[in-house]
Amino acid sequence: MKRHPWAFWGVVVLLLIVVSVFLASRQTSNATPFDPDNPAPAGGRAIARVLDQTGVDVTPVRSMADLMGTQSSPQDTLLISDPDMLDAAQLRDIEKRFASAYRIVLLAPDPEVLELPVGYGFDKGDGCTIDWLDGLRSAERPTDVTYDDSTGQACLDRAHGYAAVQLDDNVLLLGATGAIANDSVLNADNAAIGLRALGGSKHLLWFSGDATVGGGRAGGLPWPDWWSPMIAVLAAATVALMLWRGRRLGRLVREPLPVVVPAQETTNARGRLYRKAKDTDRAAQALREATRTRVSAYLGSPDVVRAAASRTGRPEQEIATLLLDGPVAGDAELVHLAHELTTLERQVRPQ
Repeated sequence: MKRHPWAFWGVVVLLLIVVSVFLASRQTSNATPFDPDNPAPAGGRAIARVLDQTGVDVTPVRSMADLMGTQSSPQDTLLISDPDMLDAAQLRDIEKRFASAYRIVLLAPDPEVLELPVGYGFDKGDGCTIDWLDGLRSAERPTDVTYDDSTGQACLDRAHGYAAVQLDDNVLLLGATGAIANDSVLNADNAAIGLRALGGSKHLLWFSGDATVGGGRAGGLPWPDWWSPMIAVLAAATVALMLWRGRRLGRLVREPLPVVVPAQETTNARGRLYRKAKDTDRAAQALREATRTRVSAYLGSPDVVRAAASRTGRPEQEIATLLLDGPVAGDAELVHLAHELTTLERQVRPQ
């Protein structure tokens, strides 16, 4: 069966293009504000990367179903980067679900959405009573929110309110969005605020998805659900095809030629190939090998050099150089070598 290597490599290239396009389109990046995979100024990729490098396992969550299906543990910190998309009942469900979590951080929620229970008034206190934020100063952004407080746990004073308020034991209102946003995380002490708020545990759940049960705002192109398994099956099938069609051909097998080719024609053809390739070394090697074979047959000895020197009276080193050694540069040296080999063969040939 005739093979077409170009077709095989064409399939390989096509597969690589498809896989590259697929992977590029599935890059975890999107335009959702404060999303951990958003590299835009309002995104949160920078602080997410730093947290990951410091040993915090950052897990993006983009659907309410995935969030509520996650098991809570004291090693978890939950960040809700857009609390305003949730209603008060959903926030209470989340707080109840993650009651055992190390911390729940609500980023700049609207106070009206929170529906704070009785006991959380709005009589502004003084100073900073959150010890891990004490002494830090945040740089403001247009999306910042401040809160009044009567809990006794508040910090980041903004003259008319606080940008950080601790509710209950593990719920933190973080109105300083500059601690998350890429364009301001390096301003003032924003990076330190973000790292301390989100990096206190080993695992960070970053919820920036849809408030609906099955919704989500994943990045990349809107691939249908069946696209990923189809790509996986296609890739596996292509790899199997490559292994099947690209298998080794096995050992060489001698086959009788349909015609008889005279040895002289074969020799001339090989010589023309060597000359076209300017491979004088290989041509010299072929000449020496053929001469050694014939001289060995004439003398009846495998030690061609010693036997030829004994027969001709020439030095062994001269015979060795002629039959064994040295590259040949250019056609002139090759012709000279051929003449010398012919002379040696004539000298040892039985009369």
